[in-house]
Amino acid sequence: MMGERIGTLIDPKKKAEVLQRIKDRKAPFCAVKPAPEPVGTIPSSSGYVGNDLGKDIHPVGPDGKITNTDYLEARRLVAAQGVRLPSNVLHDDYLVSSDKWKELDKKGYYAAWAREILVYPGTGGTFIQGEDVIDGGTGWILPARYVPEDICGKIGMGLFIDPEDVCRENGRIIVHPKTTIILNRLLQERDAFGMVDEATRIPLETNVQLDFEKRWFWRTAGMSVRPICRGASKPNIRMGINCDCFPTSNFGVGGVEYK
Repeated sequence: MMGERIGTLIDPKKKAEVLQRIKDRKAPFCAVKPAPEPVGTIPSSSGYVGNDLGKDIHPVGPDGKITNTDYLEARRLVAAQGVRLPSNVLHDDYLVSSDKWKELDKKGYYAAWAREILVYPGTGGTFIQGEDVIDGGTGWILPARYVPEDICGKIGMGLFIDPEDVCRENGRIIVHPKTTIILNRLLQERDAFGMVDEATRIPLETNVQLDFEKRWFWRTAGMSVRPICRGASKPNIRMGINCDCFPTSNFGVGGVEYK
C-alpha cells in the first residue's frame, strides 16, 4: 500500500526526463549539482585565450625528434622556435578526448610539460596576505603582489598561472604571471580525484558521477609553485594532472603556435 502511494507521487514527465538523461549518459541530478566555476580574472574557458584548443602539438628538438629536458630549458627551446609549450587544456584534449596522444607517446613525448604553473598552500593551509608563496622543495617563488587579497585566509584556494616569464632574480626563481585563474575547492589530499574544471582541466572537490568528469590529482603536502606535467599510456595516468613534479625533471617538450 505504501509502495503504491509513493509511486503515485512520482511525476511521470520528471521520471521520463531522468531516464532519458541516464540513457544519454548524463548525470540525472547535475541540474542541482553543477561543476564548480573558477572565480577570478578569467571566468570561463572561453575567456582563457591561452587554452590552445584546436591546435596541434609539434615535437621540439633536433630534426623534429622528441627532446626531454627540464621546465626552464623547455621554455627556452620553444621560445627559440617562436612557439610555446602546450596548455594543460590542450594536453587534456589529446589525452582524454582523442587518440592524438598515441603517436606522440610512441615517439617518447609523454610524460610532457604543460605551460602553466599551479600555485597552492600546504594541505589545509591558506595563502597569507602580504607574504610571498615559496615552494619548500624547489625554492621557486610567486611574489605576494600576484596573490589576490580576497583568497587569503581561505582553505582550498589555488592559482592556475600562465606565466609571462619565469626567471632568475638575485639567485631565486621568480614566477611572473600573464594570466591567473583562481581555483576554489582545490583537492587537499596528495593522491585524489575530483570533477574537472573545464576552464583549466584541474580537478576540484565535487562529487564525480561519470568517468569523463574525473581527473586524478597529484600534489605535494606543502606550499608549492610547480609546473604541470601530463602523462600517457594507462587510463588513470592519462586522466591525471601532476602538480608535484620538480621543475628540474626531464619531460617531453612540444610546441604550439601562438595564433
